[in-house]
Amino acid sequence: MASGEQRVSDEGDSLGASFAKKDNAARRMARSLDDLELSRTQVQDIAVGKLTVRQRRIVVVGDTDLGDLAGVRRELGVGGMDQIRRPAGALEPGHADHMVAVAVRQQNVLERNALALNERKQLFRLTHSKTYARLVTELAAGHEGLSPVQQKVVEHKNDAWQKGKNISAKLDYEMTLAYSRAYAKWLEAKKANDYSIFRDAFADLIGYTRKAIDLRDEKKATYYDACLDDYEKGGSIAQLDAFFGALKERIVPLLARIEKDGKPIRTDFMSRPCPIPQQEAFSKYLLELEGLRGSALVLMTTEHPFTTNFGPHDVRVTTHYYEENFVSNIFTTLHEGGHALFMQNEPEEFWREHTAGSMSNAMHECISRFYENIIGRSEAFIHFVYPKLQEISGDTFSDVSERELYEAVNIARPSLIRTEADELTYSLHILIRYELEKFMLNGEITVDEIPALWNAKYKEYLGLDVPDDAQGCLQDVHWTQSYGYFPSYAL
Repeated sequence: MASGEQRVSDEGDSLGASFAKKDNAARRMARSLDDLELSRTQVQDIAVGKLTVRQRRIVVVGDTDLGDLAGVRRELGVGGMDQIRRPAGALEPGHADHMVAVAVRQQNVLERNALALNERKQLFRLTHSKTYARLVTELAAGHEGLSPVQQKVVEHKNDAWQKGKNISAKLDYEMTLAYSRAYAKWLEAKKANDYSIFRDAFADLIGYTRKAIDLRDEKKATYYDACLDDYEKGGSIAQLDAFFGALKERIVPLLARIEKDGKPIRTDFMSRPCPIPQQEAFSKYLLELEGLRGSALVLMTTEHPFTTNFGPHDVRVTTHYYEENFVSNIFTTLHEGGHALFMQNEPEEFWREHTAGSMSNAMHECISRFYENIIGRSEAFIHFVYPKLQEISGDTFSDVSERELYEAVNIARPSLIRTEADELTYSLHILIRYELEKFMLNGEITVDEIPALWNAKYKEYLGLDVPDDAQGCLQDVHWTQSYGYFPSYAL
């Protein structure tokens, strides 16, 4: 079994050949630096009387609960990577090692899922203990003696506790299973290009989301208002209706003018085959160029790219290579690299006080999209990376001038895929998802209506006919996890 697992790593993911070694080292480092050393410093501060009474209570929460929570969440996240990551150039069904590789991977996922369920139960016990509840609510009642960062820790922990305190262990367990099942069904549905495969799991998630919101003491105007507040504190339908209404009013007619009167731009080379090893090499170059610490970074592949971290010394970037769309990987890498920069550069105090990763999702996305679009599509940046692209790609783009590349990556035209949309039309993709999420969570439409409504809105806003589910409502992973995140991309 071990040799089969190694074949999957070596042959299936050329970027992840040393992943296991980096993974174990990063986890050991994260544990020692994030938990042991920092907790020891806190204990020493208590011993010499540096902390106030209320700060001591923060430390008690940190040492007996928040530190444990961070560890459990880290293990849950690391385990989830096995379900989410997808080997680059995965073995074909006819490959001699294919059946062994599949069996090994399925066994690993089953083992990881079993561990994840146990860790989720442990996380639930920690966040629903009487001690945790008493300390968090007591600290939330008054902030005297606490630093600004500690005050934020209390604010975030109390908000999360208030929203989840009435969820039973049974419901939490059911929701955990539902999320895991939804992701697996989404992968299957996208591969088969068949929304019906995902439909039931999708409906279950909507039901569980509403059920969890119903249990909250504080009620919002609608289910979707509650979801929006989870991702952007204070966010509401009223606020976002006005925001997206203004965008739609200006962007839709401007796009029509560009399509009618815009100048021709050469794009034939954008679909030219570019070998994946060349794209991998350019991804590594871009991440280095962004200033990321390679010793605290792992680059991997997955179906839908994302970035996550398990401490400041273990940040994981994923991308997806398309042999006939090299530009997709360039801007995916820059975008996810922006997230990684955010994670690697949060102040040490945030990690020490367990408040890292608590800032607004819009703040996170503004950094990633700043690197992707404002920097990545700028004339100066294209001028800088153009020689390296030519060097790495060999003769693939030898007939493409620097100016042609710059114009091509900045072309404004409707497209089906959100992650590959230009700056002008991108927010229309978000608007469509926002409208559908809003109607769906609030019961104005059902999951059965999603494919047809998705297609109708793409026709209305972007003038496009959606050819299939994979390029339509199944293209994003987000609806297997949560609702209310999409607006952050536009904010």
